[in-house]
Amino acid sequence: MLLRSKREPSFRIKASLIGLIFFCVGLSMVIQPSVGAEVVDRIVAIVNNEVVTLLDVNEVFSLYEKQIKASNYPPEKERQMLFRVREDLINNMVDEKLTAQEAKRLNITIDEAEIDFTIERIKEQNLYTEEDFIKALAKDNITLELYRERLKGEILRSRLVNQEVRSKIVITDEDIRAYYESHLDEYARGDSYHLRNIFIPYPTYASMDDKENVSRIMVSILKELDKGASFEDMAKTYSKGPTAEQGGDLGVFEIKDLSPVLQDSIKNLKSGEYTDAINTEAGSQIIYVEKKISSDEDAINLVSKEIEDILYKQQVDEKFKTWLEELKSRSHIKIIK
Repeated sequence: MLLRSKREPSFRIKASLIGLIFFCVGLSMVIQPSVGAEVVDRIVAIVNNEVVTLLDVNEVFSLYEKQIKASNYPPEKERQMLFRVREDLINNMVDEKLTAQEAKRLNITIDEAEIDFTIERIKEQNLYTEEDFIKALAKDNITLELYRERLKGEILRSRLVNQEVRSKIVITDEDIRAYYESHLDEYARGDSYHLRNIFIPYPTYASMDDKENVSRIMVSILKELDKGASFEDMAKTYSKGPTAEQGGDLGVFEIKDLSPVLQDSIKNLKSGEYTDAINTEAGSQIIYVEKKISSDEDAINLVSKEIEDILYKQQVDEKFKTWLEELKSRSHIKIIK
């Protein structure tokens, strides 16, 4: 679970945030000027042969302006934050113009079927019917045509990043190990066990005869296991536990997270070994150690995918910044204050 510290919200806006505003947060992408308000437009940035206008900036800036003013900051701090957010917005709109132009230069295209598919995914994730989706757009004064146009731009930029940045990233086993060893306080753990069980519950208000009957069944199961029967198959056949259909697969547990009874029962077992029948108030079970996972090498394997994802994202961010700076260096960009 992630814990967030109680500190001032950051209004530094990264390159991808504009796209997220357009397509994710409540579909709130366009802020309309009030009726009767004078709309004054001008060019605020030139990006090669295209421009960013004041109206472009204000459409998005309005959302942040309301959030900042609602936070009741002191006047000077509020003014500084509003200034910083507007500057960030302009810079990121310039970045978006650049990436869109580069996608066009590289002949990266998106067909209508891809846009249809993405919209269907968005509807599924939000449990929207077609009617719900249209209503959600209309609530924010967005037409379906405008939404499709902006979604197309976002997909284009994503594909450009994949081609120019992500495809050139390689995470090695050495990278993963180095990260793991530098974060031992986060990942270090005791021995873990991948466990399965065969569980047979006692009937409600079980008599001694009922319990003895369960014990006889468990003895017969243990005999079959001793002869080499597959624990997974035996669990599917005899277990009455909730994971019976999965061969009694309970998952992976650190030894410290198990009850004292189970700790004592499995602590000396190796991979592929199992306990005698363990009787509890609810019933009787046999625990099987699918795999004992030591605290060193196997622990790395458990978290390697998580670490790979972290390193991958770090490299994407770093390489994208480098790529974007190189793109800017060969482009004509002018910010008009």
